[in-house]
Amino acid sequence: MTASEQIMVAAKTLFKKYGFKKTSMSDIALMVHKSKSSIYHYFKSKEEIFIAIAEKESSDLKKALYEAIKKEDVVEGKLRAYILTRQKEYVRLASLYEALHSNILEDFTLIEHMRSRYNKEEYNTIKMILRRDFKKGLLNIDLDPAIRLILATIRGFEIEWAQNKNPEENSVDLDALIQIIFYGILKR
Repeated sequence: MTASEQIMVAAKTLFKKYGFKKTSMSDIALMVHKSKSSIYHYFKSKEEIFIAIAEKESSDLKKALYEAIKKEDVVEGKLRAYILTRQKEYVRLASLYEALHSNILEDFTLIEHMRSRYNKEEYNTIKMILRRDFKKGLLNIDLDPAIRLILATIRGFEIEWAQNKNPEENSVDLDALIQIIFYGILKR
């Protein structure tokens, strides 16, 4: 593990435990057994460490999502795998971002910029999942509004699913959601 990776692991641990605001560069340096000045050799600030952690997490999430999607053959399976993997990763990361969210950066524009970039990637991933069947004429939808609605729906479940003590219920809800997305609620 490189020195910068060690610093990021230490910072992530401390951010989770104490929150972003209460963690100092000195705390991070102490945890990796380095001087504070050597930490500044790798990162200019706590915010820069946070950005590096967020970018790594984003990259790991993207990899997990594409691996899950790739295992499925049909569009319903791909979307289900995407949502399920996304939700598992959201739960895994929730404690870190909960610690950060309450007091991260006085300047919220950085977080908004990162979220905006992630939203675009997420939109494009859903579009990629649906595009093949859409082009074949198998989906009777207007693609762009459908993608926005799917994303709004799964984002709406984030907190509820993360707080659910019985993850099996999430799977039941997800299966119902996939049924509604692809087959609607009307009897045919």
